[in-house]
Amino acid sequence: MDIANTKYELIANDLRRKIQEKSYEPNEQLPFEKDLCKAYNASRITIRKAMDILVNEGYIYKRRGSGSYVKDIEPKEFTHSTLLENFNGREITTEVIDFTVIKSPDDIAQKLKLSSSEFVYDIYRLRKKNDQPIAIERSFMPIQLIQGMRLDVLADSVYTFMEEELSLTPKSIHRSIRASRPSKLEGKWLQVDWNYPLLEIEQTVFLDNGRPCEYSLTKIKTDEYEFKTVNII
Repeated sequence: MDIANTKYELIANDLRRKIQEKSYEPNEQLPFEKDLCKAYNASRITIRKAMDILVNEGYIYKRRGSGSYVKDIEPKEFTHSTLLENFNGREITTEVIDFTVIKSPDDIAQKLKLSSSEFVYDIYRLRKKNDQPIAIERSFMPIQLIQGMRLDVLADSVYTFMEEELSLTPKSIHRSIRASRPSKLEGKWLQVDWNYPLLEIEQTVFLDNGRPCEYSLTKIKTDEYEFKTVNII
């Protein structure tokens, strides 16, 4: 499936390029919706879908009653803001529990903008601190996009591998965070009871061209994770 085969995706791609090239500066207001409709000969619904993509990728933010603005975030913050940085500065090790190739389930294909006939890596990794489990992560990555994945890469840095060996640049992360409890298998891996409170982090990672390159679900022990955020109002 062509990842840029809809008009709103093409518009999002063009606006993203302009932001990256500094045609729109950090904190600058983007044109109003009606002006974008005219510029791209598109409906309001199409423009809103394009803007939603950029919001989800972390390029822009919206102010109620005012409009949309470019986020003032350096590129390195997009690329390297990984979950591992939130474990209070402690060194984390990774154990690869399972690494297989599967036909993409429908829900995963939708999140990664794949056809249902495409294949993905299905990866389970256990994060440890001082050899004690603190998080379990399941992630999916498109094989066609991220070729040559290896066990040593999964135990180290996938994003460094993508940048240095595949010339792919992870650019933004869209996260949802919620409370959760472990499944029976997750409890076994994390060495906790079924009623132990966990943080569940759902995230999609996007490349600099807007293409999703990874979808993951991570469950983390609440006493091991520190979450920091900056809200713009």
